[in-house]
Amino acid sequence: MTKPRWMHVLLMVLILAAAVVSQTNSVFAEENGLVIVDVQKNDSSITINSNIVSNRSLAFPILRYNDIQYLPLNWNLMQSMGYQYTRVGDIRYLTKVTPGEAFVNDTAAVMDPSTSVKAYALDPNDTIQFNGAPLDTQGYPLLVYNHMIYLPLTYHVNAELGWYAKNDRIAGFHLSTESEEDLLNMIEASDKAYLERMAAFMMKVNPRLTDATAHNYVTWIKDACDRYGMDESWIMAVIWQESAYDTNCEYYGAIGLMQIMGSTGRALGLSVEQLYNPQLSIEYGTKYLSQKLERYGSMERALIAYNQGYYRESAGDYTTGYLESVKVKRGKILDFTNAN
Repeated sequence: MTKPRWMHVLLMVLILAAAVVSQTNSVFAEENGLVIVDVQKNDSSITINSNIVSNRSLAFPILRYNDIQYLPLNWNLMQSMGYQYTRVGDIRYLTKVTPGEAFVNDTAAVMDPSTSVKAYALDPNDTIQFNGAPLDTQGYPLLVYNHMIYLPLTYHVNAELGWYAKNDRIAGFHLSTESEEDLLNMIEASDKAYLERMAAFMMKVNPRLTDATAHNYVTWIKDACDRYGMDESWIMAVIWQESAYDTNCEYYGAIGLMQIMGSTGRALGLSVEQLYNPQLSIEYGTKYLSQKLERYGSMERALIAYNQGYYRESAGDYTTGYLESVKVKRGKILDFTNAN
């Protein structure tokens, strides 16, 4: 018997709804026989054997999947750590070698502002051989991202390889191939207490900030400053001056934490919506200020240009009120964060 037309319509609606739910709620989907998984780039700084890198500027960043850090087995990184990854047929090997003299990173051609990426999870039977036996990944799969194999840093993997790793939300991810003492020394050198005081200061200025939000801001400020060679205290002072750490701030077309104009955002490749994103505002505001510092050679002139534009700064037709206010705010930040 032929089904009524309304039943066909209802069936189609249910199928489409199921597809939407599947795409929204499913952690993975099948593609070309491989499982696609949603992973996150670790958005804090990375320290490996005392070498600090900005993770999101790498072609092969440290990834996070199901609360486990994943390390890329790219040649430069492995060589610097004293390991070599090879594949013979279907068998993958990790072997110890003499460490390279330099810590070399593969940088991305263009930094991806997103921290969410897609990766492929290999079959659970795919393993990496080390010392004649497969590494015990405790059920976590090997991943492939940007055509690179990634190894989960589970407890058993770290123990077998003799690696010591710790991820701290504010101090960043640290890994040592030497000893636990070396790991703790690296974390101490990151001056976590100073970073904690940065977060405390922002919450003092803006009591509406939650502890988690303030710590996120510190992480992103440190990451952006590491990448562009800037001083965190200047960026904190600019954000205080511009928005008082309120990501929803908008004033005469200037948007977000660092009050980037819509036209400037477009030149930087950001939409108006993205300018409200605190991480992107910090990232690109810091980049923008660093470009002015490189052009003018002094922070004072860079800040004037940041506030009043290239033309007025270059023509000498500017006021200094903004600059003086930022300098006063930076002094207060330094007094607070450097206090014992």
